Amino acid sequence: MNEHVTDRLDDYVEDRLTLGDREDVDRHLRICDSCAAALRSSDPVSLDDLRLPFDDGDGLRRAVRRAIGRTAVDAAALAVIILVLGVLASLFVVQPLLINRSNRAVAAARAAYEAPMLFSPGVSVSRLTISSGLAGRTTTVEIDLPLGSSVQSLGSIESEIGVLSVDPQWAVNDTDVLVPLGDVLDGVDRGTVITVAFDLPEPLSFGDAQLLADDPGRDVRLTWAGFDLDSSIFGQVGYPLCRILEAPSDQLLGASSASYGGTLASASPSVERAAASAREALRAIASNGEVAAALSGAGRGPVESLAEAMGETRRVLSFVVTGPSPEVAAFLRDLGVTDGQVLVVGFYSWGSPVCGR
Repeated sequence: MNEHVTDRLDDYVEDRLTLGDREDVDRHLRICDSCAAALRSSDPVSLDDLRLPFDDGDGLRRAVRRAIGRTAVDAAALAVIILVLGVLASLFVVQPLLINRSNRAVAAARAAYEAPMLFSPGVSVSRLTISSGLAGRTTTVEIDLPLGSSVQSLGSIESEIGVLSVDPQWAVNDTDVLVPLGDVLDGVDRGTVITVAFDLPEPLSFGDAQLLADDPGRDVRLTWAGFDLDSSIFGQVGYPLCRILEAPSDQLLGASSASYGGTLASASPSVERAAASAREALRAIASNGEVAAALSGAGRGPVESLAEAMGETRRVLSFVVTGPSPEVAAFLRDLGVTDGQVLVVGFYSWGSPVCGR
């Protein structure tokens, strides 16, 4: 076969020739330098030119593993970079400019801290913790009740705030349903202490309430007072009488991550101080309309009105009392109290001072 085969080289490369035609082309290429050169120029891949770094299957596998390893390292490094950028964006953009716009995060954290003490008789907050994510913030408060001269932990509650939402979890317990205390106290062992919330038969002035708190006439302690605010939305509003742990600052509440609180020191009960603390707490919550609306379910107005009423009220409607169960029962009988709510019962613990006594 002496004729050139350049017109058949494409079919030869693509393996479209019959076996006989392919053998003819092979014989021609061995004797024709011109056609052989044409073949080399038309071949898309020359295996001789690859210069692979391995000569066997093991070398190929090692090369593949190295390539996969480099890819994994690159992916991990990229993930770390994305995470760092996300954290920086959260700290310097999302949290201060979006989550805390108009100090809404500060007001929400303040509400999470104060609301359990305002609306849940007897409750105190012992610690507040703030933790932030990429698009939100969680405020966690640890709460407890006085029980004799110690406290009973109620665990923790959380309040969530996002870019577009406030999800309050601020209510602790419901004292709307009162029970006949005699049915409960008669069945309590004399070796226990008890904490009871109750309404007074008649409202007391701040002065008379303070006299009762200073000298209840029994070996008991009054630890929380509820005030007459004439609020149909919130019902009972009060504050601990003996709490002296200062409220956290706005700077701390606005931080992306913070912790505040600890053991509460004992102080003498003060009705005036409790009323002032409740008023300031309500004003702080009302400083942001979105948070106030989430708390009241009816906009900022009710919270602002409540804060104003706290500045004008001079009457106490209810108390929380704690002490040995026989002393509490006798104290309530002396006051003419028959209905209330038993908040917590525990073993006898009445050795150390509580509320300055």
